[in-house]
Amino acid sequence: MLKVENISFSIGGTSIINNINLEAEKGEILTIVGPNGCGKSTLLKIISRIYKPISGKVTLLNKDVHDYDTKELAKIMAILPQKKSAAGDMTVEQLVQYGRYPHTKFGNRLTPFDYQKVEEAMEDTGIIHLRKRLISTLSGGENQMAWIAMCVAQAPEIILLDEPTTYLDISYQLEVLELVKKLNKQHGLTIVMVLHDINQAIKYSDKIYAMKKGKGYKFGTADEIFNEEAFAEIFKVKMNRLYDEKDKITAYYQPERSLKNNE
Repeated sequence: MLKVENISFSIGGTSIINNINLEAEKGEILTIVGPNGCGKSTLLKIISRIYKPISGKVTLLNKDVHDYDTKELAKIMAILPQKKSAAGDMTVEQLVQYGRYPHTKFGNRLTPFDYQKVEEAMEDTGIIHLRKRLISTLSGGENQMAWIAMCVAQAPEIILLDEPTTYLDISYQLEVLELVKKLNKQHGLTIVMVLHDINQAIKYSDKIYAMKKGKGYKFGTADEIFNEEAFAEIFKVKMNRLYDEKDKITAYYQPERSLKNNE
């Protein structure tokens, strides 16, 4: 579905990421984790071609992302960046309608089919009751759900999410991640997201890509890549491995103490 090969990127001669390689299979959730400043969001911007790498390539469905025209790519890939903006007098329904523009013809007029897809997207994300609310009146969690609905209305095959739970309280964090999991299962959507919370990454991901100082450190399932040694190496934190009986998660961690002072 998605393949990142030997990607490197620098700004003003300073290397940001170096020789990154990863793959996301169709219908799986891949989460990128790592300490602040390791290049996670930069990698997502390269995948979505906001940034162009100095070397390497990103292929989507066996085609270089830079060979797609904008509308063609938008029919396949939806992007939810960390920082978003919309006119305060725009309603939730109007925001979600923007997801249909890659599918519109001359004049960008929506068809009955487009309106049906908007309706389905709001139902799928549980925000149908917010349709006439102004964006400016939404809570942080409601706002995030509305933007995810816009991505769903786009009818893509893959969605990129850059820290979708940032600034949300814990209840909305879990609601957003449960929604991501639901969309993945019900629609077969491939999800690539950046998360800070390691326990959430473990619970909601099929594969995890751990980064450190602009490079790939490990790639695989939580059981394959997370252990006490890896945590100390990546995050400079000593961790205790726990077992979640309810969700049968065998790689669930609790921070014990920082190791930074020992460097």
